[in-house]
Amino acid sequence: MKVMFDTNIALDILQQRDPHQQRSAEAVSAVIQGEIQGCFPAHAVTTVYYVLRRVVGQAEARRAAGWLVNTLEIAPCDGGVLTAAIATPMGDLEDAVVACSAREADCDYIVTRNKPDFSKSPVPAISPEELLGILAAS
Repeated sequence: MKVMFDTNIALDILQQRDPHQQRSAEAVSAVIQGEIQGCFPAHAVTTVYYVLRRVVGQAEARRAAGWLVNTLEIAPCDGGVLTAAIATPMGDLEDAVVACSAREADCDYIVTRNKPDFSKSPVPAISPEELLGILAAS
């Protein structure tokens, strides 16, 4: 199974946001343990850096961006992905880019805490808890 992690999952872990940190970390741990393949959208690496830099400083934000790049497959975001995202019926362009990046990377699911935002996504969205349930059942 191959999944795309939404930006909020990375921020849950890196900002230690409770009550979501534990389940988000367990979902990414499935990648580290080799149970699944995990992707992260290229455009979201800079978003994570921007958010973290304001809170923890440039050096720590760069370390976090490096961890993402070294832990997850980075799904490309090119003109084709952006064109597809703009054409989707999804309300939020950033979410549409995540969805189209997931489709381009042949992901089975998008793991997010904002499932309603992905109701019109070409790739189904599941929560970290749902991912963990699927893994436990297999």
